[in-house]
Amino acid sequence: MINVKIVKREEKDGFKKLYIRLIRNIHAILLDSVRGQNKQPGEFRKSQNWIGGSSLTNAYFIPPHHSQIEELMGDFENFLHKRWSVRPYIGNKT
Repeated sequence: MINVKIVKREEKDGFKKLYIRLIRNIHAILLDSVRGQNKQPGEFRKSQNWIGGSSLTNAYFIPPHHSQIEELMGDFENFLHKRWSVRPYIGNKT
């Protein structure tokens, strides 16, 4: 809970734009001195993972391969900072 308060204080001090460096810093703060602190805080994952099932073959969801994360996060950052003539809609259609 203390780590969340630190992030909130940092936010008040001036998170103006979302940058990949900022995401990594927040991740490092949140994992400091808590369970998971040995799991490379502030870094993108370095191995494949999945959700559900006992292996990749029967997983419910398989995120992008770890070798693609840097590029994909760079694309995400560019998307966030792009000046749009029409604001893109991000949400569900319900």
